[in-house]
Amino acid sequence: MCSPECARARPVPIARARRAALPTLDIAEGALDRVFEIYKRLLPGLGGYLTHAGELDQARLERLLAELGALELDVLQQRAEVRAGPGREGLMSC
Repeated sequence: MCSPECARARPVPIARARRAALPTLDIAEGALDRVFEIYKRLLPGLGGYLTHAGELDQARLERLLAELGALELDVLQQRAEVRAGPGREGLMSC
């Protein structure tokens, strides 16, 4: 058994880590590609990477998340069209 300091230092597996639900970021729908594309596009204007010396720059992360959030409606509309099938009106028509 390790000390309390050791237990805190061990990485937590992703499956067990608490994380916010991000229903529009589905890996099977290309979410990782989308995140990296946005990050690469934003990087020149961010003033640096998301982290520096192990510290997260929250302002830079917020910009990335804002861009991802702006795509949510598009993702939901695409899903609705797929579920509705060809030639049928989607669940989220405007």
